[in-house]
Amino acid sequence: MVTEIENSCLNIVEKIDVLLVYSDQKPATLLLVSYQEDSIGGIHYLPQHHIEGIYELLSKVGLPFKAGEKYLQETIIHESVEWMPFYVAKKEENLMRLVLADETNDEQLLGKLFGYPDTAIQAYLGERPSFSGDLYDGSPLGFLNASFTHSKEFLEEEIRVPKRWHDTLCRLSPRLYSEIENFCRNTQIQSDEDC
Repeated sequence: MVTEIENSCLNIVEKIDVLLVYSDQKPATLLLVSYQEDSIGGIHYLPQHHIEGIYELLSKVGLPFKAGEKYLQETIIHESVEWMPFYVAKKEENLMRLVLADETNDEQLLGKLFGYPDTAIQAYLGERPSFSGDLYDGSPLGFLNASFTHSKEFLEEEIRVPKRWHDTLCRLSPRLYSEIENFCRNTQIQSDEDC
């Protein structure tokens, strides 16, 4: 099943999230899928074969999922991008909770379902001081560390979660881990060129 995730049409972040849900490291994830390669009249439509590929992948790996309604969102350069949410969970109960949390904008429940520590969720919501430093150091672990807001007080405990995700990715998918390394390296090269 890991090979199906690796070979899918998902972007690297989406592949990571699906693999972490599949491996029971996260209860759920929300994939906001878009396609920004080609445009028709200034609108980047999501190709049907891309949508079908996601349906096929999620069915093959046996994860409960629900596709939301497509919507258009205007970009800063006045083009529109078509998006489609896919709610994905390890268990049917969490899938229903995820859809409800998104519909009601329950950020605390969303954070919990995405596998974030309670103290990190509280920092994101402004209920406790957040860590203001930069946890991204150009490495895959740094990339995962920077994927959510951390609290100032409980940083050491909270970074155990991305460490666990990191170790799971290394163990289950050396190929995806290598993609993450390349992504981080290319991101670093790009930011060096921007300086």
